Amino acid sequence: MKPMLLFWALFLAGSALAQVQRNTGVAGSVNLSATDTSYWQTQTTGIAGSTLFALSTVDRNVCWLAGASGTIIRTVDGGNTWSPINPGIINTQDIHVFEGVNDSIAFASTTPSDTTYIYRTTNAGSSWGLVSSQPAGFIFAIKMFNPTKGIAVGDPVGGRWMILKTTTGGETWFRTPTEPPQISGASGGTRFGTFDSNYVWFIDNRGRQYLSPNSGDTWSYSSDSISTSHMWVLCMNTPDLWLFVGYVSVFRWTRYGGWVSVGPAPGFPFDPTGLVGALRTTEFWLVQRAVYYTSNAGSAWTSAPPNGLNKPVALIDMVTLGSEVSAWATGVGDTVYHYHRIVTGVEGYPEPIPREFSLSQNYPNPFNPSTRIEFEVPRSEFVSLKVYDVLGREVVTLVNEEMGPGSYERVFDGSGLASGVYYYRVTSGSFSVTRKLILLR
Repeated sequence: MKPMLLFWALFLAGSALAQVQRNTGVAGSVNLSATDTSYWQTQTTGIAGSTLFALSTVDRNVCWLAGASGTIIRTVDGGNTWSPINPGIINTQDIHVFEGVNDSIAFASTTPSDTTYIYRTTNAGSSWGLVSSQPAGFIFAIKMFNPTKGIAVGDPVGGRWMILKTTTGGETWFRTPTEPPQISGASGGTRFGTFDSNYVWFIDNRGRQYLSPNSGDTWSYSSDSISTSHMWVLCMNTPDLWLFVGYVSVFRWTRYGGWVSVGPAPGFPFDPTGLVGALRTTEFWLVQRAVYYTSNAGSAWTSAPPNGLNKPVALIDMVTLGSEVSAWATGVGDTVYHYHRIVTGVEGYPEPIPREFSLSQNYPNPFNPSTRIEFEVPRSEFVSLKVYDVLGREVVTLVNEEMGPGSYERVFDGSGLASGVYYYRVTSGSFSVTRKLILLR
């Protein structure tokens, strides 16, 4: 447990979400299961003999499947019908990673020899274009955060993990200068996830985790591995609620409670291969040969319908869009399973509006290289949050915008700055407070 605790201490010291409503953990999250009347519906693609490596759920109607020999399959009507998609110049290359953006735009990655490729279609597969070519390496994840911004993560090349980003809608990709280092020859990153457009994480074949709080611009990681023999899966439903499932145990992290063991992993002791959740809830689905469901963030699990799927499952992917939760999973042969729920009439747990402006002491302090700064805004007003050096020179502007009432958090990354004393000041109308922070390398 010590390596894991060390890692999360490092990560939590450097991570933040652009805007976070305060949440005390499981008790303060919305549980959607009370209105759940949906079951996993059994479907068939009608396309037999396909070996599938990737599944991408877009919404309740659109899902893409991809796999061996250039196989691409898509539904646009909730799985009622499935159609093979022309792979074009991908030809018969095996597709290991696929990202469906909508029913027309999608990305596929292949590694046929000593080069890894990313292909893009903008016309539902009528044609494909090569948008990235990287000698060596192996891309194991692609994620588009919005129509222009995306990230691709791959095995190490030149001693550093391959982190590709795009700001052109996937038309061009570039490697980032802050890629995390390869440690002890690790490779095989096969567990990957994102939350909103900020958090990105993956796990290597040594059980070591890498996390970024800013879309892959900077990374936190542990030099020690958690496990050398079994893979773990990780999922974040809110910035304050994480579930971490291993070979035999389940751990839960909440912002104010830290990491706690919540019991054994459900089912037989197989390595978990997938973990998904309905965002901003306490609901998670775990693939461990069958699909297991928890409505209380891992405290109890079930494989019984409507939320479980007690049948062999290989791939699973879930999205939460507003009040809709949608997912697909692949079974044996051409069998697929579809899950969809519209959430209505669920009461949340709104946070009280702050009564006054406040600025908290940054945490941790001293820090290296990142620290969190929290502040509260009682009414809509223009807010400025800036960091200065000891000579009063502005170092960075963290906030400079109109903000509504609520509790907020920003991260100050001191990478590239010298050790020493710095000051941060929040100003809003007649309110102005300055506090000291210390960068200690």
